This record gives sequence, structure tokens and C-alpha cells, in this order.
Amino acid sequence: MINDKKYLVNNKKNYRFEVEFYHKNKSKMKNKKAPLSIRIIYVLTEISFVLSVLITLVIILFSLLVYTGNFKKDFKFHVNMPVEINVLDIGNFNFNESRWEVEIVEAKGKIHFIDIAPVLKKWFVSALLIAMSFLLLMMWNFRNFMLNIKKGMYFEVKNIRYLKYIAFTLLGLWIYTRIYMDIFYRRIVQNFQFEHIELTCEKEDYNAVLIAALFLYMLAHIFTQGSKLTEEAKLTI
Repeated sequence: MINDKKYLVNNKKNYRFEVEFYHKNKSKMKNKKAPLSIRIIYVLTEISFVLSVLITLVIILFSLLVYTGNFKKDFKFHVNMPVEINVLDIGNFNFNESRWEVEIVEAKGKIHFIDIAPVLKKWFVSALLIAMSFLLLMMWNFRNFMLNIKKGMYFEVKNIRYLKYIAFTLLGLWIYTRIYMDIFYRRIVQNFQFEHIELTCEKEDYNAVLIAALFLYMLAHIFTQGSKLTEEAKLTI
């Protein structure tokens, strides 16, 4: 009975010591100055986030003007082409006092709407607003992630959650972009008529966004393992 009491007392002392040691190390990590590279990335992240907020507010104001019909100026909009184009004209290429014929094929570019129907105005503005919402949400989570990294809080549960949020946001943006570009191509671009330009069926896949989402999700898994190792190290003190 006496030995059991001593065992319980020792366990309480060890537990108290571990808790105190953990909080002391955590406060030291927070007060420790972050490396220069992390501080630079954090400052750039803050600037990018503020700019994203301002751009979003401008888009919201612009959208309200378009929806209410109070935007009186000519609506000139540049939109990325969802497919590649071939220029049917044959050009000339001068080199070493010789002339060669060339063609432009599988080119990428933007379409400039000189004049546009009111319903398409609202459609494009809505699409832009949704895309900006994805980007703003991603920037918000990345800002919080970098704030924790700057404080020295690397393998925190919050960081894992932020990385997963960013990964899921990128995945949602990829899906949304693919759907938007497919609708844009089928409902609008296929009705274009040019004399010297041919539209191809080679659509932009935006797989780089998907790869970035998968990479961040994998990074979140690595942070999860790091968090588990950190917890195990605390328990073995």
C-alpha cells in the first residue's frame, strides 16, 4: 500500500515536470526569432493576402454594378482561351539572307470581347467572383499557416489542418476551372467564326493545380507524422 502511494506520488511529480517542461519549451519556440527566409515569405504572404482582399472587394463592387445595370461603360473583357488555336495564314521567316515559310500552330492566347451581351457580362463576372473566392480562402489559410511557422510552431495540429484546407481548396479550384472552361468552350468558343484562325480540341487541363493539391495533402501527412513523433518524444522525457 505504501509502495503504491509512493508510485502515485512519483507519477504525479513526473507528469507535472513533463507539463512544465513542455510549456517552457513551447514558449521558447514562440519567442525564438524565425529564420530570415521564413520572415521574408511571411511578409510576402501578408502583402499578397491584403492585395487579394482589396482585389476581391473591387470585384464585388464591380459585380454589383454589372448586376444592377449601373455599369455604363463599354464592357471590354479579356478571357483566356480554353483551347489552342492554329493560324491558317502562312508567314515568312528571314534568316541568313533566305526566306522561309512558317505557320503558327497550337498557340495559346486570350479572347477580347469588344462588345458582349448583358447575360454574358453577368456570367463572366460571376465566374471571376467564384474563382477569386477560392483564391482568397487559400490565401487566408496559407497566411495562418505561415504565421504559426514564423512563431516556431511547426508540427501543430492547426498547421496540419491549414495544409489540408489549402489542398482541398486547390482541388475545388481545379474542378471548378475544368467545369468553367468546358462550359465556356461548348457554349461560347465553338460559336466563334474567324477567317484565318482554326480552333483545336486541345483543352488546357490545369493539372499543375491538381499536382499542387496532392503535394500539399502529402505534406500535411508528413506534418502529421512529425506531430506524432513530437508527442512521443514528450512522453519519453
